[in-house]
Amino acid sequence: MSPVHHMVLYECADDDDKHLWNGWAEGDGYFGPNKPSAWATCATPIAAWAIGSQGEFLPENVGIPLGAKGGVSYYMLEVHYDNQALHNVLDSSGIRVHYTPTLREHDGALLVSGIGVSALHAIPPKQKQYRTVGICSTECSKEMLPEEGVNIVSVLLHAHSTARKISLKHIRGTQELPRISEENFYDSHYQQSRIVPRGRKFMKGDSLITECTYDSTSKDKPILGGYSAKQEMCLSFILYYPRTELAGCYSMAPVKEFFETFGVKEFYGLTFDQIENIFLSSGSFENLPPMPLTELEVQKQMSNDTGEEQGVQGDDQGVGLMKELVIWEPPEFRNKSFMAHLNEMPWAEPLLTEQIEKTLYKGMHMTFCKKRDDSWAVPMQIQSYPNYTEVMSNETAEKSCHYKSVRLPSVTKTSGSTTSLASWLVVAICTVLVVAR
Repeated sequence: MSPVHHMVLYECADDDDKHLWNGWAEGDGYFGPNKPSAWATCATPIAAWAIGSQGEFLPENVGIPLGAKGGVSYYMLEVHYDNQALHNVLDSSGIRVHYTPTLREHDGALLVSGIGVSALHAIPPKQKQYRTVGICSTECSKEMLPEEGVNIVSVLLHAHSTARKISLKHIRGTQELPRISEENFYDSHYQQSRIVPRGRKFMKGDSLITECTYDSTSKDKPILGGYSAKQEMCLSFILYYPRTELAGCYSMAPVKEFFETFGVKEFYGLTFDQIENIFLSSGSFENLPPMPLTELEVQKQMSNDTGEEQGVQGDDQGVGLMKELVIWEPPEFRNKSFMAHLNEMPWAEPLLTEQIEKTLYKGMHMTFCKKRDDSWAVPMQIQSYPNYTEVMSNETAEKSCHYKSVRLPSVTKTSGSTTSLASWLVVAICTVLVVAR
């Protein structure tokens, strides 16, 4: 019954202005005009909780460094609420962190991969199985990973209520390796990190692909990416060691390719480059040129007739911008807002939706590679979807057990006999579960 949808605990890259940080942290500490300018450096998650989670557990040889000696003096807890009924709620939710002065063998870190959260992530309505993908590029792993690579320990796959499947694919060269993690019956009300059996080496030059499959058959209008429970996400939170400066490795549709996929060639008063800059900055559209009077009248009428709110400036990942952009070319769509055009497309036509899915999935991707301080590790690039041979069998789903099914010990080193016995027990339990399913 809690309105808490999910929580993320972030590290904040160290900043010289301790007085400003302390004043903000000891006050209300909420997002607002008085927040420190370095707030943007709180970009590296170290713990994530979502509905159904029982918490995060680290192997006995891995820990996440705390405090100034570890290079981190401040943390930010971000809580997302889903309170569509607007109930009055007094909430005291949070994350309990257990720590020890006894350092573990390896410093760990969390990497976020998948699709960048923005309105450029679109899911058409009336679709039984619509797929989208986010890419962690080879250029990013080449630049940021050590020569010996890193070890992936566990993965939390995250999306919202229309998602039905999520997988984290691992590509090396032109060959897909067994899936690192996979949910073939994803339920947004049960989200938990999954231990990667025997771990997985993520090497320089490897790429990761987060794929989400959505069921939007109950929706009448397209769903756009965003933080709201009514919007969608497609993310992988990856726990790995040893710790590096890499914090984010993801992609989204390039602006020009995205709009052209939906038949739009030009907007009134703005180039695609200008629109891209808006998406890559704050998402603000306060300096948009005035819309034609006819479109303003249409927007007002649509708002009055449907109850759909007008686009407003704010941290909405560009959804409001979609309502404000007015199409100039082609002439048959002229003076329509992009959102109105999107809502009116013939989504029941399978040839249309299949082509859109193929273009956005297999086409060009704008890739991002970010460090812990939110700086670029590799310049943003637009590149084609990787060419690789897919795995034929779903080894991950067949052989891995989940926290929901069995409580696994948080260890990575045991004696040979104990390892053998534990392995047989896990296989036995998994076999029973598969038969029961």
